[in-house]
Amino acid sequence: MKNKKKREKFEDDGRVIAPMNVPGMPWYDERAVKTPKTEDQSEDTEQVIYKNLSKEEKKDYRRETWRIIGGVILRMLPFLLGGAAVFALVILIMWLAWK
Repeated sequence: MKNKKKREKFEDDGRVIAPMNVPGMPWYDERAVKTPKTEDQSEDTEQVIYKNLSKEEKKDYRRETWRIIGGVILRMLPFLLGGAAVFALVILIMWLAWK
């Protein structure tokens, strides 16, 4: 027989990974209180308020936003080109078959 690895016993540390208190669900509770921030949640995750930024910060923020959008487009480009190539190939095969 093979030696099976023993699994570590699960301990619940109380963190919420995905809150399930969603409006419309039968268990939804409006009185539910949000859990306080833990030590591993830093203050850096606060939302940026665009109108409170200086002119230079707004310029940097816009530049960073466009770099993120460009990166996403470049990441998706092979999939888009591959899909277009498959579509063109299917059209070519259909055209040759019904010619």
